[in-house]
Amino acid sequence: MPDFKNKLIEVCTECGRACCWQGQFMCSESLGADTELKTVAELQTKDNGESEDYWSDERLTLVFGDPAPHGYREDARLEKNQ
Repeated sequence: MPDFKNKLIEVCTECGRACCWQGQFMCSESLGADTELKTVAELQTKDNGESEDYWSDERLTLVFGDPAPHGYREDARLEKNQ
């Protein structure tokens, strides 16, 4: 299992927040937005004020029932960009 900083999180392409993609605090551009994968390290560098709780396995399990499709997906970014 990869370390936390390399964990891929699905976020809104417009605001870059997982909470928007998860439907909690949606941005004004969310209706036309897509999603993209960012590592936790990239999200921490951006520092958009989002709590790291939105990137936790516990949160992803609560929202989606399973963290795997929205969390530890190292190869998913490659597949999505092909």
